[in-house]
Amino acid sequence: MRGQQLGEHEELARALLRSRALAEGRSQLMHALKSSTAEVATPLVTLAEQMLEDGDGLGDIRTSAAGDAKELSELLIRVLGDTRDHPTLRMEALDVLDRLVAAGAWGVVDAMASVER
Repeated sequence: MRGQQLGEHEELARALLRSRALAEGRSQLMHALKSSTAEVATPLVTLAEQMLEDGDGLGDIRTSAAGDAKELSELLIRVLGDTRDHPTLRMEALDVLDRLVAAGAWGVVDAMASVER
């Protein structure tokens, strides 16, 4: 998906989110979500839910899951501004951020604090 808009590969992204291969492709998917101009709030929330379901290593900075959790939380916070007209999606994004904090995911609290500055 590199160098192309995520919107062009939405079905592929959805398939990856449902796949056991998600752990291996998670970082690349987040990079695609970060650089996409398409609406990414829904896939971000789904990705966060999948990471929470897996749960392994979210707070352990020795793991790629922790780095991904940090980047994911930054992306979720960024899209909160894009969801003002979609209250249900906004609540889902806020809920998943709360769950990431409760799970001790690395970088979430810092990402939230950076918004307050």
